[in-house]
Amino acid sequence: MQLATLTVAPENDVPGYSRAKFPHWVTQYGSCDTREVVLQRDGADVTQDDQCRAVSGSWLSAYDGVVLDTASKVDIDHSVSVPATA
Repeated sequence: MQLATLTVAPENDVPGYSRAKFPHWVTQYGSCDTREVVLQRDGADVTQDDQCRAVSGSWLSAYDGVVLDTASKVDIDHSVSVPATA
């Protein structure tokens, strides 16, 4: 598995990476952006409004077992950082 070959660095020790360099969610279809698609895919009983926003549902954190019941409480980040480009 290729993931097993990656070197894991402490979060504060990733030269060149800045979350601020990736400020926008890409539109996937209609008014649904990547965040909304991921919330729908990974949540349970997710309901979306006419602008594709998740208005109800629940999301289980695979890291600590916590169940979140509001989409605004869910952080979606890259598990593997996207390389920064100059």
